[in-house]
Amino acid sequence: MTTAYAGSGLPDCPVLFLPFAASPNVNWLKAPLKRMEPLLSAAGWGHRPIRLQLGPLRVRTLHVPERIAVFGTPIGQTGVHPIACEVYSNIRAAYACSGARHPIVARRPAGHMRAHPAEEALYDHWRRSGFEVIDGATLSPEEQARAFGSASALIGFSGSNLHNSIFCAMGTPVIEIGDRRAASRVEPRNATQWQISTVLGQPYRFVSGFHADGHTARTPGDLLDSLAALDLAEINSV
Repeated sequence: MTTAYAGSGLPDCPVLFLPFAASPNVNWLKAPLKRMEPLLSAAGWGHRPIRLQLGPLRVRTLHVPERIAVFGTPIGQTGVHPIACEVYSNIRAAYACSGARHPIVARRPAGHMRAHPAEEALYDHWRRSGFEVIDGATLSPEEQARAFGSASALIGFSGSNLHNSIFCAMGTPVIEIGDRRAASRVEPRNATQWQISTVLGQPYRFVSGFHADGHTARTPGDLLDSLAALDLAEINSV
């Protein structure tokens, strides 16, 4: 959805989906497409039928929507096309939270390849403290949009789990805890996360998950002290 957009200028015709690689299990490809239909409709595609195309196809007219920049350009450079903002704005409006907002932790799946030694202990602590801990990978696209749209603040380790802040309301504070990959970079902040938060006016804070040597992981207690020092009412009042 960040690379193509169907605006009102395109006719009401089928949408062709061409996977990068053909799969012998066509149903495996059809299932996620079916789940994406409501989200694509909210994004601006309307109710155009999505057709899975695995081979050559002859068409009379092929309409190619505008190709737009993806998130994730280097820190300090603008890389988000206005259309991308419009796409996600449409989705947020369609799945907007009507009730009270609350702090949410965007957790990574257990056994994540970049798991931080303190990660699971922090998730347990936050859960006991009243935060809602969400693994977006276990939810449908619409459920993700609704769940993260109810956040009053979003906390999580670096990665796509935290990028769900794209569904949070504008102005929602976002706190990123750096993992080992972040510790190895000259610029530890995740460029994609910085872009999303900047575009949505979301106050963004970065807390390093490792000590200055880049190898020694910080303890749960040490990380919690750093988070408390941020003095954000949205998380400290829970």
